[in-house]
Amino acid sequence: MSHVVVPCSLLVLALTVGTALTPDARAQDKPKALQHEGKPVNGLRLEVAAKFVPEEEGWGAPKLETAFTFHNETDKEILLDGYSIAFRLILSRLSPPDAVETSSMQTRPWCPNAPEQGHVIRIPSGQKHVITKWQWCDTLEIPFGKSVDGKVSDADTVQLFKIKQTGKVTVAFLYRSDGAYSDGADLAKSLKPGEKFWSGRVYSNPVILDVSKLRQR
Repeated sequence: MSHVVVPCSLLVLALTVGTALTPDARAQDKPKALQHEGKPVNGLRLEVAAKFVPEEEGWGAPKLETAFTFHNETDKEILLDGYSIAFRLILSRLSPPDAVETSSMQTRPWCPNAPEQGHVIRIPSGQKHVITKWQWCDTLEIPFGKSVDGKVSDADTVQLFKIKQTGKVTVAFLYRSDGAYSDGADLAKSLKPGEKFWSGRVYSNPVILDVSKLRQR
């Protein structure tokens, strides 16, 4: 099996399908969206709600809780390749610039499990699919990419955004069918004749996080 690479903090993600954030997490300020954010691409729209949870006793860091809702706005079923989801469903921007410390790092070895039938995400016409994710730490990452003006271009490094002050910050996300380790040939073999995965890059709406307390180091 070939080796791929992933930043270590991506290994502590917890993914749950079909559970959204609580309503209070959605009742947040609405920041101005960039031109490419929040719009459907090839019939797929990505809606995001996110909440920053300050560190509690026994925790090793603050926590970011995020709910990703994929909306199928077509009259046909949409199939998403959910394999290597940590590389596909990623941060696209974190602003303002003075609220974060930006850096980059080399990727690290990681050997993925083989794709399974459960990695095929089917969204019927006019319906939606929800993925919730939580992640420890006050540093967010773009694996195998770099954000320029809120758009992600592919790269061989990881871009890091360390939140360095309390207050409100704006975040947005991206689902990409291409990019690093997006070869879904093995998974595609399980599709029915004539079926194919959705292809493209769709950016979420931006959301505001209220960073109330960072970890004291």
